[in-house]
Amino acid sequence: MKAILPAVRLCVLTLILTALCSITYAQTLITDAADYAPGSTCTLTGSGFAAGETVTLQIVHADDPTLNASEPAHQPWDVTADENGGFVATWLVNTDGDQVGATLLATADGQSSGLHAEAIFTDGGPVIERAAPTASNQQDVNC
Repeated sequence: MKAILPAVRLCVLTLILTALCSITYAQTLITDAADYAPGSTCTLTGSGFAAGETVTLQIVHADDPTLNASEPAHQPWDVTADENGGFVATWLVNTDGDQVGATLLATADGQSSGLHAEAIFTDGGPVIERAAPTASNQQDVNC
């Protein structure tokens, strides 16, 4: 029995170390809003990538990634993850009508880790505000 006890302890220790080594951290990509007006700035925040890693970002149309793929706004660009594997980047929402009403897909791909994360957002178009009626702009309509 005394000879078996050290072997059991070794097996348990090996299992614990294996479990701890296989823990992975989930990478994420989020936007600061769900919808953006043309001309506004989308802020992308990523985490869970390798420290100091180059992360390639790209924003495309979710329903057809090839749509307007040659446009400068849809070209990939690189950022560098910080010492904790995180980054913050911005993307200017086009004003040319390409994105208006579109569902967009942002992707982040770690170049050394192979990690991948996605975020979906929309460009619902410009917000149009209407002035509330005041005494000076109200009109009576008689039917």
